[in-house]
Amino acid sequence: MASHIAKRTHRAILFCKSKGLLPQHKPTLVVSGGVASNEYIRQTLKIVTDATGLHLLCPPSKFCTDNGVMIAWNGIERLKQGKGIMSHCEEVTYEPKAPLGLEVKVTSEVKDAAIKIPRIKTEDKFLTLCRKKISYILINDYLF
Repeated sequence: MASHIAKRTHRAILFCKSKGLLPQHKPTLVVSGGVASNEYIRQTLKIVTDATGLHLLCPPSKFCTDNGVMIAWNGIERLKQGKGIMSHCEEVTYEPKAPLGLEVKVTSEVKDAAIKIPRIKTEDKFLTLCRKKISYILINDYLF
């Protein structure tokens, strides 16, 4: 599952780069919700963002387990961008941290691009991550 997410994300990043849809300064992939609460998936996406020159931004895991919290976080980000959440916001204070990007819908343009993703040596990294996870589980089961 993590490999599938990583490959799809990699292809999407390459498409956005080819179309000039990413900002020139510090392009960032923001991952939230249940996906971001999974440390293994975070690590696989980090491999992809490192390979493509993007910064990976995930909220703290404690905020990724409750969908209501993520919806509120998204609302705050949309409010900061003036995306039409509230018309009366004089009394609301906030500090921007994660800019919202462009929304790209899957269209024939994306399909026609037929982007082939280059191979990233993830197998060794995935195996290392799996071994660490298995070792952690075995150690914890043994200790407790």
